[in-house]
Amino acid sequence: MAAWQVCWELAGKTGERELNGLAEARHELKIARGAILTYDQESSRSAEGKTIRLVPVWKWLLG
Repeated sequence: MAAWQVCWELAGKTGERELNGLAEARHELKIARGAILTYDQESSRSAEGKTIRLVPVWKWLLG
């Protein structure tokens, strides 16, 4: 099982809110994996000691 968050772009205060929200959901629901679908960003970030992948939506759709 994985937790997913979706946003256009991860930047600024909104980006921090999205990262922390996903990290908190993973902790509360005891989910090991989590990622954020974005328009075109691809990287990894850390929030609350958890690694979160940023995946462009086109790459996710292609599997």
